[in-house]
Amino acid sequence: MENKVENLWPEIKTDGFDTPKVLLSKQAAYLGESTKNILTARVTSGVLPPPYNPGKEEYDNGYVEDDEGQDEDNQPAESCIKLRFIVYAPMLNYQFELLSVVHDMITSYPAKLICNIINRYYTITEEQEFIQKLKEILNTEKVQNILKTLIAQSQ
Repeated sequence: MENKVENLWPEIKTDGFDTPKVLLSKQAAYLGESTKNILTARVTSGVLPPPYNPGKEEYDNGYVEDDEGQDEDNQPAESCIKLRFIVYAPMLNYQFELLSVVHDMITSYPAKLICNIINRYYTITEEQEFIQKLKEILNTEKVQNILKTLIAQSQ
């Protein structure tokens, strides 16, 4: 007789929850739509090792010497995701990073939202706050002027 093990996982629902990457990707699509692809945008992501801890005697690039605290791919458990929102003007062959987001590997919030163009840095604690601050950045006069200039130069 075969001993069948049942699925013990609950149904995992992600309805109503958008990660920063999903929210940024939607805004990238909206930029292309609203400018008829004169400007486009993309979101890139990468893994960052844990930050330098000035309290440690030595900097070890975030990696521990033994296997404790690392996953099977030898990634530190405290790794972070960095998202970059890149705006591209295809006719000019020009691109720039408008903003970036850094958050923990396994949780989306808190997150750091950084826009060096306008010298703004936010620590975001939840999705609605992320949306509000992102809207604030995208609607700043400086960001709008940059986008208008790129559109004008592309025509």
